[in-house]
Amino acid sequence: MKYSEVKNKVEDRGYGYDDDGSVIEILDKESHWPIASISKLKPFAVSTAFLAFLSLDDIEKKVIGNLAFELAATPLKEREEEKRYRLKAENLPQIGTNRYLCNYEDVWVLSDGDDTNYNQAIFTESELEHIDETGFVREEVTE
Repeated sequence: MKYSEVKNKVEDRGYGYDDDGSVIEILDKESHWPIASISKLKPFAVSTAFLAFLSLDDIEKKVIGNLAFELAATPLKEREEEKRYRLKAENLPQIGTNRYLCNYEDVWVLSDGDDTNYNQAIFTESELEHIDETGFVREEVTE
């Protein structure tokens, strides 16, 4: 399970989410006191020993507890999203905005760098392992 999945799921339920770099905390809807905490440094390190957790109804305890324990059981390296990149052509004369490598229906072309239903211009690190990047520079996509 990814950190972003947990964040989205708890926020969809109205809870808060805090990441201080070493611990993830799921926060109570009103008081913002911790309900659960999950270590980002040690696998299987999770706690629900908080008064705010005890005050939840049984259904919410189950939902929040399951999310916390599932994240804690996920190997640390698998919790982060893969970084994503565009490949910008180096040392080519500018031809409009088409400076990014793009896979358009299994044909490699230069494009403006937008991902669409028909072409892929944003690649994960694992996808880039299979692409010759010669003549291109990685630009990290943060959006």
